[in-house]
Amino acid sequence: MFQLINEDLSHLGDIELTYAVSDVWDMVQKSNVVGNGQTSLEDKNNFELFTIFLNLIGHVMEINPRKLLIIVENIDHLISKKEYEVVLKQMQQICIKYDVYFILSTSLDGYVGCDGKLCSGITVLGEVDFQMPEFNEIETYIENNYPCNRRFSEEQLQENLKKIIQHIGQKEYLYTVEDNVICKLINQTLMLNDRWEDTEKKPEIAFLKA
Repeated sequence: MFQLINEDLSHLGDIELTYAVSDVWDMVQKSNVVGNGQTSLEDKNNFELFTIFLNLIGHVMEINPRKLLIIVENIDHLISKKEYEVVLKQMQQICIKYDVYFILSTSLDGYVGCDGKLCSGITVLGEVDFQMPEFNEIETYIENNYPCNRRFSEEQLQENLKKIIQHIGQKEYLYTVEDNVICKLINQTLMLNDRWEDTEKKPEIAFLKA
């Protein structure tokens, strides 16, 4: 701010304002933070505030890079799934560029990134705690142990994992047979026994009952 003022004053001659860092912070503390058009921050939704927050982190790291850990609790109760995907990508870009780490806690289905870069960073806390392995390892495990000859595309398996991630280590069932089979395969590594009601006869059902 003072630099901008001094640039204008320089046109008048050899004159400028001097200031200390404490003066700048005093000015900031006495200022009101508003959006464009003098809108209040209270009028902005959570997604807009997250975007501003992440942009601020990027600018701070660019000026003063250092190791930083940021924990966001219950982010799934603050923004939509589509907004979560955008925020997650922004966080990934920050992590790649700077020595910054994010820990996100969620409890709602679908709020998770299960691609090759993020899968191994997922910890499921339930009746039994479970640390997700690398994506290619879990892909190989599921295809080698699926009760019938089934192959999944990478995108399809990622979507299946998003649906079941909150249910790993718990004795409850999901919406589709396929999701339940994948969940049971993972739960078997945790020594859990599952139950399933017959709704149709197919190899997946037989596997779930075994």
